[in-house]
Amino acid sequence: MNFDELVAIEKVAGKSVTEAILAAAQKIAEEKEKELLGVTLDIPVNVEILPLDEIVKRVTEEKTKWGIPPRHVPNRWIVNYIRHKLTSYDTIIEEELRGKVGREKAYGLLRERVLEEIGKAYPRLKYEAQKQIQAERNPRKISNL
Repeated sequence: MNFDELVAIEKVAGKSVTEAILAAAQKIAEEKEKELLGVTLDIPVNVEILPLDEIVKRVTEEKTKWGIPPRHVPNRWIVNYIRHKLTSYDTIIEEELRGKVGREKAYGLLRERVLEEIGKAYPRLKYEAQKQIQAERNPRKISNL
């Protein structure tokens, strides 16, 4: 959109040039967000399948490297490990979403899609995957009281 088109919008819509520019920018941002969400829906999500005891072993090894030797490995850690290490989740964020308009909604959408696929690939972890999806949709409000 060029300056003359913005002045024409101003005359027709009764908006200032600044308001017309802001309206046009908002419309472009909304279109880009919609496009990115569409791309995010089309990206294939694959989950590598490993025996759960192998994943638990890997999680334990990672936590031990961080100085947190666990006595018990919660399902949350297992699901997170699968999401970050056994899917293309991080690569998709880096290559497809980072720095783009609409990325916040696209991150959430991608995370939900990946968690759904984890639940399908690892039925024993379906409850935890669903729990994480619900937590994403309904984040707790933290009070400073």
